[in-house]
Amino acid sequence: FLISELLIGESLKQRLERCKLLDLDQTVRLFIPLCYALSEAHKFGVIHRDLKPDNLFLHKTEEEERLILIDFGIAKSMSDIHLTQTGQIFGTPHYMAPEQIRESKEVTYHADLYSLGVVLYETISGRRPFVGESLYDIFEEHIKGTPPSLTDLGLNKEGVFDPLIMRLLSKDPYRRPVSAREVALAL
Repeated sequence: FLISELLIGESLKQRLERCKLLDLDQTVRLFIPLCYALSEAHKFGVIHRDLKPDNLFLHKTEEEERLILIDFGIAKSMSDIHLTQTGQIFGTPHYMAPEQIRESKEVTYHADLYSLGVVLYETISGRRPFVGESLYDIFEEHIKGTPPSLTDLGLNKEGVFDPLIMRLLSKDPYRRPVSAREVALAL
């Protein structure tokens, strides 16, 4: 059997379907603790591999609302990463890092940081950074595309989020922030 905390609320996906986007202050308040939690998972060598609004739960208590990372169903230990066979794809296409699309054997915690960037972009802008008519189109966008900046979309008037999000969405995993902790500090 499995024992887990009783979560009350809704997924980030449900909230975004209802509200389209979250304001910047709320986004920062919710994502900073999430980044620290993700950093802890990475510290122990666990890669989530499916970070998306469906797997982020807005848990409501009397005092606060927290963003909880759930569903480690396809998570992978860094020590076991070499066991993934070539040709296997794990993740959700709209949120997958380019290296997840190209070669599952090369996936590290940097893929979670990319997915975090996609979710942050969607949460702030109300739209996914990479879209397409087909699965192939979506994959091509992740591998080659550049989304419009939040400033170009008329959001983020001070331009403070664009450098962080564009780093998170870097095609090169090693140009992304060093850790989820670094993302939390930047937020």
